[in-house]
Amino acid sequence: MRFPLTYGILCCCWHVWIFGVDRVQAAIPIFTDNVAQISQNFSDLTGQVEILTVSSLPPQERENIAVNEEQTYQAFTICQPISEHEGCQEKIFIEEISTGKYYQIQGIPLSWRPFTNLGWRNETMLEFDRWSNPHYGLRYTVDMTEKKLVDITEFEQ
Repeated sequence: MRFPLTYGILCCCWHVWIFGVDRVQAAIPIFTDNVAQISQNFSDLTGQVEILTVSSLPPQERENIAVNEEQTYQAFTICQPISEHEGCQEKIFIEEISTGKYYQIQGIPLSWRPFTNLGWRNETMLEFDRWSNPHYGLRYTVDMTEKKLVDITEFEQ
């Protein structure tokens, strides 16, 4: 029975190191008008996350393609090489199909981890997950109308 206790202590210390002491508590989203607002535990991340216009895309292949139901936006990931010997980092891009403009979401923590569950909640709300380990992840929601992060929800598996 010593392994589970040690594992629990290590996980707790790791979460404190990555997310800070004040955010180890559960994040509870507050819903108004069917749009979740970011809980106090993750409010400092909003200044880090940006949605920027990009003039061109990297040459790597698009992966995890998700088109909204109205076919006005297409989101996808591109795995950009870090160096010759170190693999790549996934980046999220969004194409506004009617204008041909491209946007990149920047500033999501844990840049060495892949994105999962890229999809559209509605016409303009993009959701995606980033897991810090096999048992703990964060779901991000971005509003493409306002070009900003509107929700971060933590979950465990």
